[in-house]
Amino acid sequence: MENKKVASKLKGITGDFIYSMLGLVVMNGVIQLVLYPFLSKQLGADEFGVVLTLISIVSIMGSTFGTAANYSRMVTHMKKQDSNSDYNIFLLGVAVVSVAVSKELNILQQI
Repeated sequence: MENKKVASKLKGITGDFIYSMLGLVVMNGVIQLVLYPFLSKQLGADEFGVVLTLISIVSIMGSTFGTAANYSRMVTHMKKQDSNSDYNIFLLGVAVVSVAVSKELNILQQI
């Protein structure tokens, strides 16, 4: 009986993992196939370079910290220790750091 519970939980985690990976693939695909060509046509070379830098920083920070927090959240959910407030505070901190780094890079590129 215990093995069935563990197998069921692992199946749920595997499904969540697959959905997370598909979400990242779709996000990156849309950015590269839709957003980049659109921005390239609308902006000049210098402005497009700044936008690419900022999008890259946001993508790296978001995928790194967001994925790690998501997997940790799935494991704590499996252990019945849900506490969303910790993750929300963590992700808010990562967002603030990302914005600060992006603004600093933008200021440095204008010098």
